[in-house]
Parts: sequence; structure tokens; C-alpha cells
Amino acid sequence: MPLTRVLRLLLISFVAACTFGCGNSSDNNFDLNQSFQNTDAPVRLAFLNVPQRAAGTTFVPIRVGILDHTGQIVPTANHAVTISLANPGGATLSGTTTVNAVNGVAVFSDLSVDTPGDYNFTATADGLLSAQSQEFDITAGAPATITFLQGPPPADPMDAIVKGQPISPALRVEVRDPFGNLVTNDSTVTIAIANDPTGQARLGGTTQVPVSNGVATFDNLIVEEGGGVLVLAAVSGQGLAVSDPTFVAGDLFLYALTLGPNPAVVRGQVFPTQTMPSPVGALAGYQDAAGLSPLPNGTLVAVARNTGSNNFEVLTLSAGAPSTVLSNQVLSLPAGVGPSDITVDPATGTVYAYVVTGATNGLYTISPSTGTTTFVGATGLPGTGQGIAWEPFVAESFIFTGGGSTANGLSTLDPATGAGTEIPGTAANTTATLADLFVNPFDTQLYGLQPGVGLFTIDKTTGVQGTPQAGSNVFAAFTFLSEEPMVP
Repeated sequence: MPLTRVLRLLLISFVAACTFGCGNSSDNNFDLNQSFQNTDAPVRLAFLNVPQRAAGTTFVPIRVGILDHTGQIVPTANHAVTISLANPGGATLSGTTTVNAVNGVAVFSDLSVDTPGDYNFTATADGLLSAQSQEFDITAGAPATITFLQGPPPADPMDAIVKGQPISPALRVEVRDPFGNLVTNDSTVTIAIANDPTGQARLGGTTQVPVSNGVATFDNLIVEEGGGVLVLAAVSGQGLAVSDPTFVAGDLFLYALTLGPNPAVVRGQVFPTQTMPSPVGALAGYQDAAGLSPLPNGTLVAVARNTGSNNFEVLTLSAGAPSTVLSNQVLSLPAGVGPSDITVDPATGTVYAYVVTGATNGLYTISPSTGTTTFVGATGLPGTGQGIAWEPFVAESFIFTGGGSTANGLSTLDPATGAGTEIPGTAANTTATLADLFVNPFDTQLYGLQPGVGLFTIDKTTGVQGTPQAGSNVFAAFTFLSEEPMVP
């Protein structure tokens, strides 16, 4: 072949290479032969949007386009497109990660990432150049679980919270999202009272604080009123944490019911001296005194025999003025049938009474405003009803009652059905005939009261009773916390 012809062919090849090969390092790379034949053929992928989302929450639909060499969407492309995390670390990408393009666009509508951090998406499809998204940030999700890192002091008088002073050490609450990530957004935590058997407690100081790096610190939380055993709750979003019981120092009084022409309530300080005053008023002839128990608003409710009749009264008494009768309603029970004791659910104010005689013996509820009774159910156990007491310091509250197969043990009552369950082994140890039974909100101890004998503790699990305290010859009593001076 002549040399001039060879040189001419080399020159033509060089010009063609420059014409069709330039730009191969740009984002518009594509197959030369394909584009030469079809200028709008699919060439590459591109992210059309990448929103920022919180951990575990679904992204706004992410759209990945299939583009030709000019950067235009190819409406006929239907490739299967796959999304993955370019730099996952320990994070997990959830949802449908492979979808078929429609009209040249693949839409991913249920993707989520479970761990906070900075990430990039990578999109791939067979025969096309891959694409990487811009960097996006995943933040922690909404509060879901919260935990007391530092709860209140334990329910011990030696570690008592002092009213009017910030609780020390400061309460610290940890907040995490549903995936266990520490919450770092603008969430807050609120501390409230979850259980206060006395109905007198009130929090003050700073009860709501913002979360910082997943932790809320309460360095100015104060108990302003009340005392005895409290349970606190921390709330943030859908998260709830309940503390262990704590004790607030205060003046603890035991209220005792006396009956006569003018019903009266006397108070005696039972802590730390554990003594009661002598009864006030004539109790002889009022053997059917049927309990005394507080409503959540601090009002005292008593059920007692009405002078001169066989019916019973609901007496609503004022704790602030113990001898004042606020209401006097007839209890709608058959003549000669009356309750042996009453107790109150401190959370709801529901008044429960136990009737030990007649065909309809068992557990009742009583309206403190009308005296109307509603039968809950029979216990199914003989000899029960020697005093009843609400137990608020357990996850599923129940009612203690004296009695059992020997009429001397302890049993529990289901407040929804009245059904009784004897506590094994207690019958051999609990021998007193109870006139009243109550749980002390100060120390959660179960107490019994026997007329003419005194006030004594009863072990909740064994039925073993302590030594009766002298001077407690009253027929109905319960513990209550008060800010007022002791009334002799």
C-alpha cells in the first residue's frame, strides 16, 4: 500500500477518535457504539431527590432516574434499580431496595435507616452506570423508651426526701428511640406523681426539662406537699418509666374513728413513736363501726351504724376538721346487714366495703356521695372479711382481707370480681380477730387493729403479727399523712 494512503487512513482514525471519544471521564459516560446508533438510549442512573430523615422513619419516596447521554430521563426504560448504603457501618437499610422503573423513574417508597449518622445511597442497574447520592444525615427517632439512670432515694426513712429542698442526687432519665438510639432532638421529659396513697403530695421546682444527648437531668425537682411513700413517673413522647417507691419525710398520723352523738375522728402520731392516743368518745354500743378510709382529695369516708336503726350510714368526714360530718347517706343494704370494713383505691377513689352477714356477703363498692352499693362478688372462701385493705404498692393492685379457711389467716381479693385467694401459711400465724386492716403509706407495712388489744403489724407473706401497741382501743383506723399539728 502506498505510504500516502497509509498516512491518510491514520489521519482519519485520529480525527474520528477525537470526535467520538472525548468526554468519557464525565458523568455522561455511555457506550460509544450504542450512542452512535441511538442517541436517546439509557446510559446512567441519577438520584432525583434524597430527603433527610430520623432513624427508623420512612423516607419521603426516593426517586432514581434513568438518563440518556444528554441527562434526560428515558421514558421507555424499565430497568430493575437497586439501592444500598454506600457506607453502612453498622446501620441497616430496611424496606424494598429493588424496584422496576416506570417511565424511566424507579420510586422507593418505604426505605428507612435505623442508626443515626451520615450516609450516601448507591443506585445500581444492569447495563447502566451507577450513581451515588449526596450525603444525608440520619438523626435519632422520637422517644419510645425511657429509663431512670438515677431514680429517687429508696423508700427508707433514713434516706428520706426533704420537702421544700431539691431531690438529691438529681434524677436522671435516659431517652431512646424505638431502635435504641439516644434521642438528641428537641424532646422533653416530665416528672409526675404515679402513686400517692395519701392524695396529699405535690411536686414543685422544675418538673419538665429538655433532653441533652439522650439524658434529662432534674436538678431542681422539689416535693412541696405530702409525705410518706411516693412513686414517680417520667414521661416523654410515648415512653413511660416508673420509679421504685421513695419516701418523703413528713408528719405521719393515724386517724381513728369514734362514734357517738357527734361522730368524730381523732389523730395520733404513729411515727416515730408508734403510739396512739386514748380513744375519744363512747365506743361501747357501736360494735359495728365499719372502717375509715381516705379519698384521694383527703376527705375521710366512714361507714357506721346509724343510731336507732338497722341501716348503715356513709359518713364523709373532713380531715381538716375531724369532727365535722360533710354528708350522711343511708347505705342501701338489707336491715341488720352491714359491712365489716371499708377501703379505698387511692388512684380512682373507688370505695370498697366487705359485708360478712346475710345471703349476699362479699365485696361491694359504695358511692360516697349517695351511699348506693354495688355487689362485686363473693370470695369463695369461708371466714373472710375481718378487715380489708387496698394494697397499692404492687404492679397489679389487690385487696388484703383477714380470714381464710380458719377465719384467722390472710387472703387477697380481686377488686374486679371479689374472688379470694388465701395466702398459704398465714392462717397458722394470724390469730387476732380484726376490726380493721390497712396498708401504711409510710412504709407499705400491713397493720391490723383489734379492739381492746391494740394496733399491730402483720407480715404480708407469712401472717406473723407483731406485738400490739397499747392505747389503741378504737374500732376503725388508717394511716394518713398530714401537714397539720397533731390533735390530741
